[in-house]
Amino acid sequence: MVAASAVYLFEVGNDLRPTRQIEVYENGRKLRYGPGRLTDEFGMLSDQPLDPDDFVVRDRRSRVRAGVAGRQRAEQATVNPAG
Repeated sequence: MVAASAVYLFEVGNDLRPTRQIEVYENGRKLRYGPGRLTDEFGMLSDQPLDPDDFVVRDRRSRVRAGVAGRQRAEQATVNPAG
């Protein structure tokens, strides 16, 4: 089985642990996790802090920042394929 490509969107707390997560797959499927829905038959809300060096981050004003620790909210993050 080949894993589908996806874009991951996160909202994180001060500790960089996701509080909300959306996964958008190339086939159009969207999975949402957060308060009230931590798991389902496909996956779960990430329980580990994100490593800022692994993501491209856009803040609320759509400015792109990469590898900057200490951010309170990540509006969009995509996995760095080179990592």
